[in-house]
Amino acid sequence: MIAVRIELSLEPGTGFAFVPATLEGPNGVFEANLLLDTGAALTTLSSRLSKVLGYELTSLPREEAPVVGGGASSRRMVLNHISIFDSTQSEVPSRFMELPVGFDGLLGNDLLRSFNVIAVLDVRSKKATLVFRH
Repeated sequence: MIAVRIELSLEPGTGFAFVPATLEGPNGVFEANLLLDTGAALTTLSSRLSKVLGYELTSLPREEAPVVGGGASSRRMVLNHISIFDSTQSEVPSRFMELPVGFDGLLGNDLLRSFNVIAVLDVRSKKATLVFRH
């Protein structure tokens, strides 16, 4: 059984969890830094990665992606493989969209749901520990 721990600060303005991921597209393998986003239904990658991974944005179907405050234009695709926490999934429906610089994408519930997650909150030290088991 795979068990991975991520520690987060609960201080205001902090507490972002980044997950290293290995992505595979038509051009090969790419190491990425994905923001853990429990509000995202679908794993979303930055449009900046499309050419690196080997996807031509203009050839991918366009759709509105639900985001906080409305919708945003995105391009739907299927990622060959994605590996997180020593677990690999194949033929993963995903999307490309414009994201802020600083991370490569959002790790959504489509992949997170295959893990059991235990959250331990320590209010005194203002820290949280997330344990992922697969």
